[in-house]
Amino acid sequence: MAWVTITSTDLETRLSGPELDALKTFSRATGQGDPTNSVIALALAEVRGYIQEADRGSDNTLIPLELKDAAIIFTIEKLAGRVSGGALVMDEARERSYDLALQRLRDVAAGKFYISKNTAASASSTSTEEGESLTGGNNAILYGGDAKLDF
Repeated sequence: MAWVTITSTDLETRLSGPELDALKTFSRATGQGDPTNSVIALALAEVRGYIQEADRGSDNTLIPLELKDAAIIFTIEKLAGRVSGGALVMDEARERSYDLALQRLRDVAAGKFYISKNTAASASSTSTEEGESLTGGNNAILYGGDAKLDF
């Protein structure tokens, strides 16, 4: 499966238009542009940091579809953190979503959560030894040594 990226439009799946506009424009210095793209890049880098290096590929903007929501949540948290009224955006429900997204990434790193294989990454990892990547016929990978069949 091809991996995906996120854009500022994706943030609208979790923020209202006024909230997103406020996060983009609040506390900007004179001449400073919209911080969204640079914050998205930071969130993507953080998400990719939980994926084993051999499976990341060279395109720093791509992540597994299974982690897209986590990247969106991380972006919102980072945008909210740059403004003094960010606590209004990061309410209790969004804080809980952030905690769940962080746990999902920890599960990926520990081999407890399945992610699709990056079709752009090298497909040379086929070892079945404990703790190494398993490459299935369906281009699926799982870490940690437990085989998972996905039909």
